[in-house]
Amino acid sequence: MIDTGTFKPKTVYVIYIAATPEKVWQALTDPELSQRYFHGSRLEVEPKVGGSFAVRFPDGRLNVRGEVVEWSPPRRLATTWIVEWVPETGSPLSRGRADVMGPHRSAALIFSSDAEPGQSSFASSVLSGFSTVLRWTCRSSGS
Repeated sequence: MIDTGTFKPKTVYVIYIAATPEKVWQALTDPELSQRYFHGSRLEVEPKVGGSFAVRFPDGRLNVRGEVVEWSPPRRLATTWIVEWVPETGSPLSRGRADVMGPHRSAALIFSSDAEPGQSSFASSVLSGFSTVLRWTCRSSGS
């Protein structure tokens, strides 16, 4: 679990999505679906605390790796992450959290990270990918 006493997000993105929290959760955690909205990259989440978290480039190379530190479907996924392809001087270990909130047919997706804005291309890519999630979940939910 990310200790809220020490976790101080420096970047917070909020996206409102016309889909159930369960649909949003599925879009966040299903590797096949992630390829649709995450620029062809595949998110891989071992669904348990202590499980692995990875993002793979479309060609299968490792982009980001980390560990699941909180797993509370369909409401919260928290991980550590480090960008693998950044030169050794570039990417510090970061923590991030995706919270899915809302009632039956709409959800707020809140992504928070302790990475500095602009520090990580992964955090920037997350925002871009989640914007596509919004469009995908709206279409697939019939909204």
